[in-house]
Amino acid sequence: MIRRQKIVLDTNALISMMSKKLNFTNIFRALVNGEYELCISNDILFEYEEKIYQFFDDETVINTLKLFDILPNIHKVDIYYNLNLITADPGDNKFIDCAFACRALL
Repeated sequence: MIRRQKIVLDTNALISMMSKKLNFTNIFRALVNGEYELCISNDILFEYEEKIYQFFDDETVINTLKLFDILPNIHKVDIYYNLNLITADPGDNKFIDCAFACRALL
């Protein structure tokens, strides 16, 4: 069995991966192809949705959110610990907490 790396993506990284203007679409393609495991929490998913709406049209947002529901390598994680490790931008703690919960890389 192939063990794929678990990761947590900051919202800015996700937006960069989706942008055709930037050269990170290969990372998004790797996600769709199942080359790594993406861990997300409800808080992360809500932030993704909010930010994707700021940069992309409705169809792109809907299709991206559908991917998060159907791709088998995207794992929704329940957060039981709020570590509060980031004080400069407390809103980013959701990514640390998710990574901790699923033992992923940031």
